[in-house]
Amino acid sequence: MRNIMLTISYDGSLFFGFQKQKNVVTVQGEIEDALKKITEENINIISAGRTDRGVHSLRHIINFHTESNVGVLNFKTALNHFLPIGVRVLDSKEVSENFHSRFDAKMKTYKYILNLDEVMDPIYYNYKANFPYPLDIEKMKRAKEYFIGRKSFKAFMGPRTGNTNPIREINSFEIYKENNDLIFLIKGQSFIRNQVRIMVGTLVDIGRGLIEEDELERILDSEDRTRAGVTLSPNGLYLMEILYDKF
Repeated sequence: MRNIMLTISYDGSLFFGFQKQKNVVTVQGEIEDALKKITEENINIISAGRTDRGVHSLRHIINFHTESNVGVLNFKTALNHFLPIGVRVLDSKEVSENFHSRFDAKMKTYKYILNLDEVMDPIYYNYKANFPYPLDIEKMKRAKEYFIGRKSFKAFMGPRTGNTNPIREINSFEIYKENNDLIFLIKGQSFIRNQVRIMVGTLVDIGRGLIEEDELERILDSEDRTRAGVTLSPNGLYLMEILYDKF
């Protein structure tokens, strides 16, 4: 049995999320349909993570097992032929049989783009969030330090997370401006559903003066979702990179 790893990129605005669902177009569903055309096998791909509807990815890693003798580089070419233009295979390689794109991941990097224009150009509507009001960015930069480290992020969990373990570790968190976009760059081994969007939403509330910066530590300790900020829109969120020891 061969194990093939794919690096993919996709425009999240064109799909109802990554995970396969009935009667809607998803990234996983499109890839598995394309693989069946190539291999004539019913393949269930393994993914490093699942992004929500509207969330984009520049470097998403998946893998799958197959009995097919298709050349490893031909998977990239053939998949891009069958896939819709909103998702592309950037690289394909054969890996050890025990490689697992989710469990072997060591670090994920997410970027959130918050445009600060009074009127954002509509061409960016699906690719940036917009907040046309004053923000105290220095206060936000100080407050984000409370997120660094290993701790419970239960107050920053989205709905339908079930019994998910809320303990996560944030390795780094940067905030900086690019032109009139405010960039949030966050690195950690794994994230809970909606965690990044709620973290950024809470920092926006701090920048607006709705939450005091030192209150963030108490929100984390409380594990109370109602005390944290809003869940920002998925439009501005990008999965940028996933790192592994072997690659």
